[in-house]
Amino acid sequence: MTPQHAKSFWKALEENIQKFESQYGEIKLQGLAAANKQIGFKPPTVTEK
Repeated sequence: MTPQHAKSFWKALEENIQKFESQYGEIKLQGLAAANKQIGFKPPTVTEK
């Protein structure tokens, strides 16, 4: 997916979510605290001796 397609897709999703929420109410996100966790490999930590 090109950056232009990704941005168009994101804008369409955003618009449709706003329409949905205005009709049915806010979509609640569960586990939002988990969204702040780092995903993937962590760089090695350097310890001083």
